[in-house]
Amino acid sequence: MNKKDKTKNDDVDFLELLGIIYKNKLLIFLTVIIAMLGVVIFSIITIKLPPEKSPLPNRYEPKSIIKINESESSGLSSLMSSSGMGALAGLMGVPGAGTSNESAMVLMLTNSDTVIDQIADEFDLLEIYKLGTSKFPKSELRTTIRQHLSVNTDLDTNTISIAYEDIDRILATKIVNRVVDILENKFAELDQTSNFSQRRIFEEKKSEVEVEISLIQQEILDFQNKYNIMDARAISETIGNRIVFLKTSLVEKEAALATYKTKTRIEDPSLIKLKDEKVALENSLWALENGTIEGIPALKDLPLIVMEYEELTRSLQVQATIYQSLIQQYEILKLQKGGTGPKFQIIEYAEVPEMKSGPSRGKLCVIVTFVAFFFSIFFAFLKEFWINLKNDPERMKKLKGIKID
Repeated sequence: MNKKDKTKNDDVDFLELLGIIYKNKLLIFLTVIIAMLGVVIFSIITIKLPPEKSPLPNRYEPKSIIKINESESSGLSSLMSSSGMGALAGLMGVPGAGTSNESAMVLMLTNSDTVIDQIADEFDLLEIYKLGTSKFPKSELRTTIRQHLSVNTDLDTNTISIAYEDIDRILATKIVNRVVDILENKFAELDQTSNFSQRRIFEEKKSEVEVEISLIQQEILDFQNKYNIMDARAISETIGNRIVFLKTSLVEKEAALATYKTKTRIEDPSLIKLKDEKVALENSLWALENGTIEGIPALKDLPLIVMEYEELTRSLQVQATIYQSLIQQYEILKLQKGGTGPKFQIIEYAEVPEMKSGPSRGKLCVIVTFVAFFFSIFFAFLKEFWINLKNDPERMKKLKGIKID
């Protein structure tokens, strides 16, 4: 078969299909009309019947809008960071030291069994949804409520909407507002618990630092008693200046003694005096360098003594800084009556909706009409195929399983 014949056969087949549709136009038309009238009548009936008896009742979805504001403790964390206490804030669990997902917290609390059960008990939803005779009434009721309850986050406005869909618009509105109130109370409880926990942590840390300060102060007192000095750095500076003075005086005395010896060779009183003064300077220098003077450490031990003293004073200064910051943060926590957690803010309570959220009966009518139209065409082709099959004896024998010779 050439291309021209094939195209001709395709045109014939297409014309045959159109012919079948035209032949069954009345069937198609009546099917579409009946389906369209049926779905319209069904939609009217579902509107007229009471919601609890209607197979397709109007559903309403009131919603409330809330926002979880930034924690007030962020200021506390900023203070700690500015004072070099950011790491301590993280270790002690101060809010603001990490990030939190407020919408996830709202979703978790809203869908928690505690909140769901409280809503079910307060509004007697077990009776309303007629689940009292169910095999697992409590579990099925929780599932039903969760299917009606929704939590959505708007990233543009950073708000969270809580909605509840039901055929009773007043009941749905009351449930949404009650859920919001319960969440507000939950956040307040968590906030107060967080504040109490943080105050306890600060109190414990403050006590630990106080003990550490006392221990360091005692070490400093023991150090001062051991070496009989009040300030190692001042003593070191004094000894250093004294040694420089003695060495300078000794050089000058040796120069004067050498000069005097060039003038006389006899042991006159002046020469003897110069020698005695030189010996006195040497003895004083040796005493300072070897620590034989009471209350003055040896020169060789002085660096270690100064390092030990500076280490003690540095440790005391660090602990004092930590203690001062802890006192400051603790006083801030005491002043924060509302706690330090995220602040729950109700932007808008739910109102009784005037318009339904579903179902869309107009869309239902369009869908049913199109389905009926395509079904009627399919039925027309099926009917034509059956007629042709009945008029073909050989094909009927094949259909019945009769062997053809």
